[in-house]
Amino acid sequence: MLFDKERSRLQDLEFRQKDTHEKLATREALSVQEVLFQCYIHGRREDISRRLIAIRPLGRTSLLLAARKGLLQLTYLLLRVGRLPVDAVLDDICCTTALHEAASHGQECCVELLLCVGADLLRCDAYGQTPHLLASMFGYTSTYYLLMQHHLQDLPCRAGTTAAEVKNNFDTYLHMYEKCGHVSLSPIDRHDSERVMRKILKSISLVQLQSETQKLIVDFTRGEALEVREVVMTELEAIMAKVSEADPTYSGKLKMVGSSHDGSKLYAPDEFDVNIVIRKDNVRINVSKRKEKDAHLKGTKEISVDADQPQLQGNKLMNNLYEEVQMCLTDHLLKDARLSFVPPGLTSTQVGVAFTLAWQGKEYPLLLVGVDLVPVLEVPWQEEIARPRLTPDSTKTIQLSNAADGSWRCSFAETEAELLKQLKPVERLPQLMGKFLLSSLKAEPWMPQHKKTFCTWFAARDWNIVVPSGFCFKNAFLFWLQDSRTDQEEGNPGKNLVAVFKKMCAITPADPKEVFWSRKIYAYFGGECEGPKPGNGAPLIVRCLEENLNDSCLDALS
Repeated sequence: MLFDKERSRLQDLEFRQKDTHEKLATREALSVQEVLFQCYIHGRREDISRRLIAIRPLGRTSLLLAARKGLLQLTYLLLRVGRLPVDAVLDDICCTTALHEAASHGQECCVELLLCVGADLLRCDAYGQTPHLLASMFGYTSTYYLLMQHHLQDLPCRAGTTAAEVKNNFDTYLHMYEKCGHVSLSPIDRHDSERVMRKILKSISLVQLQSETQKLIVDFTRGEALEVREVVMTELEAIMAKVSEADPTYSGKLKMVGSSHDGSKLYAPDEFDVNIVIRKDNVRINVSKRKEKDAHLKGTKEISVDADQPQLQGNKLMNNLYEEVQMCLTDHLLKDARLSFVPPGLTSTQVGVAFTLAWQGKEYPLLLVGVDLVPVLEVPWQEEIARPRLTPDSTKTIQLSNAADGSWRCSFAETEAELLKQLKPVERLPQLMGKFLLSSLKAEPWMPQHKKTFCTWFAARDWNIVVPSGFCFKNAFLFWLQDSRTDQEEGNPGKNLVAVFKKMCAITPADPKEVFWSRKIYAYFGGECEGPKPGNGAPLIVRCLEENLNDSCLDALS
């Protein structure tokens, strides 16, 4: 029965969700679904009216979830039994309706249902974007053509583009992320994860990897890439000015970190990590030994913050940020016409909030921009926390981020960015080559399904290829960098790249050349305060790279 199927999907979704706001919304949708279904099957008119009054405040969030996830029966019940207006605004930040949300998430059947009950095709969101335009912006071709069949008028959005133009711009954006190498995978390959991974890796020679990587580096010192970064930061400052006015706790300085700051961003300027650096008086930091049963998962030491300010207690620093930003954005419009909020707009992360934006310029006709905003508490570097050799001399402080469970974590994003920003060209090349190699083995979240499926293997269902995480590669690189500066050997870029991936592998003592399992990698900075992560997939990458090196040597000799 469809009711049971959708209920099972919602229960599974609630189980997998980590964010408390999303969990609550899913839990509410389950309650609404039960009430509406019972009203539809058994309810009398007076019972329906009484029950609908009770669930009406939850109707908008439930319809938002149903449209995004393509829950057809729940959508129908909310509109027909719950009597929600089909064109009601569901997201106050983007001013989107159910049709906008379903189209932007590629829920084709849900789009068809909404059209059948009279949803307005030409309804625009806060930035003049129609459902048709949003479908093309996220690369949902079949949804785009479905909506095109229902109307001929293609209205331009605030940025001046139409749905047809945005569809072409999405193809251009996707082409920016084209990896080098042409791979043909047979059905037999698809049933073996190692064969899929090996074929992709074999399609990229080390020479090609080195040359392509240097072409793909985003230059933030000039052109539209610089404009994107400046506009994003300007808009963030305007938003945070409103937030800090409502809650002075967040009146810290905005500091960009991550790849868009340290010079290692590849492909396009579409990812920004920003810290809100908060400094408070009368804050006491305690570094204590963690319980032995938790030490192997979370690190040997834990940090706690003792502060008089109620805003720094529990998970309030992280949790309140989402609520304050959401309130401030309900009546906020981004100033630059090239930038707009797009679904899901604002989401909560484990340590802060994330914005989903779209940039429509000239050099970059379309970018789906992700911005992570994290509040961090800046405190003096604690004696109990080790100071690795690569720590910049100017670094005297550490930053702490507040997690959803109320705990505090070391955040060394700014320290890492300052270190990586000063790399020599010979040191930076293995870092960039490694990032490019790993990106070739996985698809970006916004990419079409056929691109995501390419980097998978099949056993009863599709599984992603197992590759080392960004955390593992970054910290393996830092450990290699420390060793290379000690040895004062520059080496070959290909050999250096192999050496970085070997940091994620356990080597057989009798034969150092044979890599036979992945090992856990600790954080280079603050490793005692954070659990290690396994470098899964690294041994196979090392084997393929070494074979590639040997082939290159043979070619040179011949």
